[in-house]
Amino acid sequence: MAKRLAAILLCFALCVPCFAAGENDLPPIMDMGDTEAEQMVPPTESDGPVKGPAKPEKNEQTAPDKQETPKIEEIPAQQEETPKQEDAPTTTGDGYASPIVNIEAIEVPLDDGTSIVLPFLDVPLDAYYTAAVAWAYSHDPQITGGVADDRFDPLATCTRGQMVTFLWRAAGCPEPTGAASAFSDVAAGAYYEKAVAWAVENGITTGMGDGKFDPNGIVNRAQTVTFLYRAKGKPAVTSAAQFTDVAAGEYYADAVAWAVANEVTNGVSDNSFAPNNNCVRGQTVTFLYRAYK
Repeated sequence: MAKRLAAILLCFALCVPCFAAGENDLPPIMDMGDTEAEQMVPPTESDGPVKGPAKPEKNEQTAPDKQETPKIEEIPAQQEETPKQEDAPTTTGDGYASPIVNIEAIEVPLDDGTSIVLPFLDVPLDAYYTAAVAWAYSHDPQITGGVADDRFDPLATCTRGQMVTFLWRAAGCPEPTGAASAFSDVAAGAYYEKAVAWAVENGITTGMGDGKFDPNGIVNRAQTVTFLYRAKGKPAVTSAAQFTDVAAGEYYADAVAWAVANEVTNGVSDNSFAPNNNCVRGQTVTFLYRAYK
């Protein structure tokens, strides 16, 4: 009995170290409670860091962006105004003020029921001055043959030499009794020499003073109707023209009144005659046509 008890005690003593060593080698027990929820797919590198919604900075606009109205470029101070009819451009690049509008001569009806072939490539068929140019070209004696065989240049300014020549030819080219040699700037043999002498004799012009006529000077609208009015014998006028820019007492006041009364001109607007505007060739022959037809 004693031997049996001793054997049991020996066996127990030998097993205690084995149990102690086995406990330390066992793997730890995993907590499987929320394992599935925690196994989230991490963001890829291209996604960047995970962030919450951005908050606006203190002064940032949170309202929808409004489209900004584009700024209008300022007009340069030196930009030219649209040329007025009375202040036509001086050249189209070929030495003339008027562009070519026809590819060939045009046939224009005349007041007597006939028609004429007009050779000017710069006179359109429907311009306000077309009938006047046709009348002046077909007049006997011819009032104007243009500035070249195929150019009339209606937008070019009209000179004093041209103006008195138009008037002289419209009157039938009467032979003057005197000479224009009193003007130092009217050369003998100039195309306007006889016209100037005739105009002086008939009180149409007295020149510009200092012994000069200034044949190359530009005529304005006031001078043009004044020459016409005097060439027609200065008819009496019964009322003044109602233009705010034609003052009573001006040298051209009666001429303007006469021109309006006889439908030579009705001004550039209801209340303006523009006396100081240059008179272009298209306007000049139109005034002549209305006064003499």
